[in-house]
Amino acid sequence: MIGGVAERVSSPVLVGRDAEAAQLGAALERAAAGEPAIVVVVVGESRLEAELLRHAGEFGAVALTGGCLNVGEGVLAYAPMVEALRPLARIMDPEELDRVLGGARAELARLVPELGPQAGGEQAAALEPARLHLAG
Repeated sequence: MIGGVAERVSSPVLVGRDAEAAQLGAALERAAAGEPAIVVVVVGESRLEAELLRHAGEFGAVALTGGCLNVGEGVLAYAPMVEALRPLARIMDPEELDRVLGGARAELARLVPELGPQAGGEQAAALEPARLHLAG
């Protein structure tokens, strides 16, 4: 304690989320077995998300997170996906990105330019949202 104030205000133990933790654990196990998994966690569940990310790190898995951005009366299209995918260019080499993203890489580079070809390569054209939904 610092001057009578507790340093930690959250429990180190996840309480009351056994069913959700089991679902997240199952998704992580499928991913560890080679089957990609996507998990959507709603607002207010940051503790549950933190627990999933901790377990993913223990598996040696790449876990990506992205959040919605409220901009007044609307949202930015694809903001969670952009936020989640942006780190991939820093943590994976180009060959691994090709393997992981496959044929969707070129389309995703229209949304997240960092995923595109290296310097001197062909630049991606403008994103057509309908094409992203049909990619890979």
